[in-house]
Amino acid sequence: MTHFKRFRRLTGTGVLLVTLFVLLGLFSYRHLRPKGESGDIHTLKAHTANVMSIGFTQDGNRVVSAGLDGIIRVWDRNREAWTRNFVGDESGVRYAVVSPSGRQILSGGYDKKVRLWDIDTEEMILELGAHGGTIYGVDISPSGEYGVSGGSNHEVIAWDLNSHEELWTYGEDRPEIGTVYSVAFSPGGDEVAIGCEDGSLRFLETQSGREIGEAISHPVAVMCVVYSRDGKYVFTSGSTNVIWMWERETRTLVREFNGHLGSIRTISVSEDGTKL
Repeated sequence: MTHFKRFRRLTGTGVLLVTLFVLLGLFSYRHLRPKGESGDIHTLKAHTANVMSIGFTQDGNRVVSAGLDGIIRVWDRNREAWTRNFVGDESGVRYAVVSPSGRQILSGGYDKKVRLWDIDTEEMILELGAHGGTIYGVDISPSGEYGVSGGSNHEVIAWDLNSHEELWTYGEDRPEIGTVYSVAFSPGGDEVAIGCEDGSLRFLETQSGREIGEAISHPVAVMCVVYSRDGKYVFTSGSTNVIWMWERETRTLVREFNGHLGSIRTISVSEDGTKL
């Protein structure tokens, strides 16, 4: 049986519905027009193992995919072909994110290393290897100045992407939080939200790594965390079919979204902030 996951990127002109066929090393996307009419499904095949991560550049014209074949590919959405190819972690890339400028990719995976890539030159800018376990989540700050990574060694590490230096490490003395599955910078870039195996959602100060306020408790492990566009709310998901919406300042639950049949591993917020 083919297993697949779906991701949506919502734009001003419609919705791109992206499907990852994780056992076949391919994914497809469909452009959903405003009135509900759908275009053709385009299947892009190049990966030779599970596709684990999908990201779009800010202009929506290029798609970045990362897989367990250790390859990161950049696709031209209009040409339906890949234009860039990055060979990194041979044991598999778990997650890759595109910088706000659309010029760089930050990735992490099974070899415990964080890598920064230049999309235009196809060169690796830096390689950082301080994690003690698999890296499950990475993110780049809105300014493009900082990177953050989290993984199976219950640690979160922040990096200065200009000086290539480690800023801080969180979680070395917190084994109870378990694997850090997801990390996300706030829209203002002043804090980092982390989703943990123990069901906690924690907030860290970008500059120091200091934990800010109380953690939010979930009934299940937090597999994904994203901020609303204005930074007032945080959305989380896990091994159930629920998306939780939290008020960031008060740490209170605002709303639950139901509708999926199984676990939710990825959430995306529309550019105008009105849709998930």
